[in-house]
Amino acid sequence: YILIDIPYGNSAKVSKKEAKVLQRKFVTIGKHFHMKVKCVLTDGKQPIGNGIGPVLELMDILRVLEPKTKGPEDLENKAIFLSAKLLELAGKAKKGEGEKLARETLYSGKALAKFKEIIKAQGGSFKNIQFAKFKKDIFSTKSGEIKDIDNKLINSLARVAGCPVDKQSGLYLYKHLGEKIQKGGPIITLYAESKARLIEAEKFYKKTRPILIQ
Repeated sequence: YILIDIPYGNSAKVSKKEAKVLQRKFVTIGKHFHMKVKCVLTDGKQPIGNGIGPVLELMDILRVLEPKTKGPEDLENKAIFLSAKLLELAGKAKKGEGEKLARETLYSGKALAKFKEIIKAQGGSFKNIQFAKFKKDIFSTKSGEIKDIDNKLINSLARVAGCPVDKQSGLYLYKHLGEKIQKGGPIITLYAESKARLIEAEKFYKKTRPILIQ
């Protein structure tokens, strides 16, 4: 069973029209190989979660998986949505009941236990998770509302900071589309393994302005 998520949008890799073409092609290929393939088209107009970069994204994931903590709501909702589709596709839940099973699996701690089991089987560990050596907080110069977040520029900014080669580098977004921000409030934190990378990332952010506040 294969579930493919295709995010679309102005700053995503594909438009909605292109996503639909891909959707048909993936399903056709799946049938050729006698596999059950389902594609879902999702809104890709902004990043999901707060962290961007291997370690920062892992932090988000662990906060969602741990029943005692509160992770990014948008990330949890998307995880539940995709899990529900996959559970129904695989026949583990009846149509329309996948979300209930997905939430039960998440909130009971079973999902976290399985995640830890997978990490252990691959020889991984949570012991050495840490942020990059250098970081820079960027604050909003005015009060307003987040009107646009350019995904492509955000991804480019993460690469300037050192992603994905430097696992600890990346970005932390404090706000998403439609949310309010006050002047002087944190909008993003840049993480890099060297001061040079951090300086270049800050310059790139100020030059491109990937987050629009009005």
